[in-house]
Amino acid sequence: SPIFGHGWPGEPLGDNIPMFVGSHSTVYGLLYTGGALTFGTFLIAIGCTLAKAFRASVSGTGPQRACLSIIVALAILCYGEGIYSFAIPTLFAFCWIGAAFNGEV
Repeated sequence: SPIFGHGWPGEPLGDNIPMFVGSHSTVYGLLYTGGALTFGTFLIAIGCTLAKAFRASVSGTGPQRACLSIIVALAILCYGEGIYSFAIPTLFAFCWIGAAFNGEV
């Protein structure tokens, strides 16, 4: 189901490997569970966020430049880990991004 995905993380990879195909990587997880439709929406969202952060960092100060580096780091982490698994530990980073976009830092 390449367009709409399978809707769930899938079966374990093997008897000795209790890992599911769509459970650990944001990229592969979205492609497996949500298909190209969901993954395309994710790419649009991350692309718009990166573009806004880049525009803010060009004319902004240190906090806006830090915002860009935080977003790039989060985008890189999405390939190797599910974004939902590090959303709570990096809550401060998400608050920093929002404050930098709002001009409060």
